[in-house]
Amino acid sequence: MRREGTLRIVWINRGEKGEPRYNIGFSDYASRQAAAIHKEIVGEQALKDYLIDRVKVHSDSVRVALKSLETEGDTSIFHTTLTDEELVALDLQ
Repeated sequence: MRREGTLRIVWINRGEKGEPRYNIGFSDYASRQAAAIHKEIVGEQALKDYLIDRVKVHSDSVRVALKSLETEGDTSIFHTTLTDEELVALDLQ
């Protein structure tokens, strides 16, 4: 089944020394509950690679998301569509 939802990304160690750590969750629009499973990614390049290569988010959207992470510490990528199999493969379900 294909699910449309929002990827929510939070920079969990913002303002601290060391490699940036991000928490990613997926909220399905059809579900009444927030994302229960979150994946942690370490490093900005690893986050870019995950979003572009694995989730298949367009590079322009990733660029905007990274800028928002820099200024706000969190961001959302709306209208992301993933199958149940992709959610499992991405460790988001």
